[in-house]
Amino acid sequence: MSAEAKMVPIESLMDASIDDIKDVPGFEIPPVGRYKLGLKLEVKKINEHPAIEAALVVRSVVELKNKEEAAPEAGSKFSTLFMMDNEFGQGFFKEMAKALAAGLGMSNPKVSEILARTASVVEIEATVGHKKGTGANSDKIYGQLSNITVA
Repeated sequence: MSAEAKMVPIESLMDASIDDIKDVPGFEIPPVGRYKLGLKLEVKKINEHPAIEAALVVRSVVELKNKEEAAPEAGSKFSTLFMMDNEFGQGFFKEMAKALAAGLGMSNPKVSEILARTASVVEIEATVGHKKGTGANSDKIYGQLSNITVA
């Protein structure tokens, strides 16, 4: 069970209707805006490419860019990947890592030190933007974090 899941005693559900049971939190990029988020970094291999995944959980919405869009529910999840075998993935990771390091009181840390400090969930506030995929992924939208501060 993930650190984000909450245990619910089965007895408390016996008198609940199916409609009373909470839906599974969503897993999609939230609308463009400012959010309070839980962040956890993890090294991954994606199609044989080294990557770092930023797994994110929406805690609350600070402000949506488009007030007409529906705010995501607290607990909704999404992620951002940094492909570490190219300069763009490394550069975007560096931007995020510098903000995290500053907020965590770290001075010029090694990548391994940033990963160690974010192996457990770190609370942040950040702007979530959208980036359109390219090539074969041109129909996809990816989340992009900016203006990151550690809460």
